[in-house]
Amino acid sequence: MIKVKNRKLEQFYYAHGVDHVNTYKDLDEGLTVWEYEDNEENRRILEEFRTAIRRREAQREQRDKYQRVY
Repeated sequence: MIKVKNRKLEQFYYAHGVDHVNTYKDLDEGLTVWEYEDNEENRRILEEFRTAIRRREAQREQRDKYQRVY
């Protein structure tokens, strides 16, 4: 199972037409956990999400680099 606590990732799976197979509350943190089947397509979507996050972080760093005032 792929376990997801990140709401944006859950929405990313939803946008790709993938439904979770189970959901529950994490008792330690009180967060919702969505479980997805661990298959090739779901791993591909997860990697796509990670790539998008890295791209956003790089864009933010680049933007911040040029917005500094000295």
